Amino acid sequence: NIANIYLALGDHKQAYHYSKLCFSVYGQYPMKPNFLSFLGILIVCENNLDMLDSAKAHIDLGMKYVDTTKDIQGKILIN
Repeated sequence: NIANIYLALGDHKQAYHYSKLCFSVYGQYPMKPNFLSFLGILIVCENNLDMLDSAKAHIDLGMKYVDTTKDIQGKILIN
């Protein structure tokens, strides 16, 4: 939630910081319901910070789970 607030404020550096912290823990559980949502926020931050290689790698990771998730928000963010 903190990452989302910073993202809404346009502070991509802080949004990335909190998003990366969240995903460093939650990224170990790809079958959890919000995995793709958290990953999607991280990708948006990476894209806005021109971390394109990292964003591409995370997009590729997310695409592996798009067809098996019920997380609609996550599907939208990954796509």
